[in-house]
Amino acid sequence: MFRHSMFYILVLCAAVGIPYFSAEWNKNGSWFGHSAGTPGANGATTDVSQNAAGSPATTSIANIADPSIATAVAGQSMASASTPVVDLTEALRFEVTSAWVLGRWPRVTAGLPDADLQGYRVPLVTGTREDDVAGSLTYYFNKHQHCQRITFQGTTGDARKLIDYLSTQYGFKQQTSNDPNLFLYQIRWNGTPQSELHVRPAPVIRADAPMARFEVLLALNNQQAK
Repeated sequence: MFRHSMFYILVLCAAVGIPYFSAEWNKNGSWFGHSAGTPGANGATTDVSQNAAGSPATTSIANIADPSIATAVAGQSMASASTPVVDLTEALRFEVTSAWVLGRWPRVTAGLPDADLQGYRVPLVTGTREDDVAGSLTYYFNKHQHCQRITFQGTTGDARKLIDYLSTQYGFKQQTSNDPNLFLYQIRWNGTPQSELHVRPAPVIRADAPMARFEVLLALNNQQAK
């Protein structure tokens, strides 16, 4: 049982390492070059490129690094580091402060300016179940030190837990598109996307990596922050 648990922890750390170190080396990339969507359902999405130029969701997603840039040392480096397990409800909230971020994770990448915001990037692992997520989480704070934006890039074996939380807590709703391989959830205001969740099947789905069946991209904007 102990070996089984350790195996899944190492798988999660490896899943964190790829997007986390990818983000470190390529902070100005774009995500996949096209839109994305949600697993395990007969739905589709709208292409992100069709969103209004300069909208918060479009800007956020454009600033998340391309996860295709990865190396073999990424997983090994993260597996040797101390990565805390942080619950999804604890991580995806705007009540956080920069001091809390710096105290919650042993390794934080700062110096990530985005327009008038200051970013702090950390590795996120929410647990060892298939519906947990692992990847790179970034908090952006405005000049008043209020959390303005949260972005996440990573993997999961089952996205339903994440989707349910975002739908219940923030009001995400599924959108439609012409691409059946992609699933998209958004928060819209007057027809304009304000926040987006993208989920798509991994290019290669492996039986020995059940927690990495889907690639996840989240851009969550705080419309109440001042």
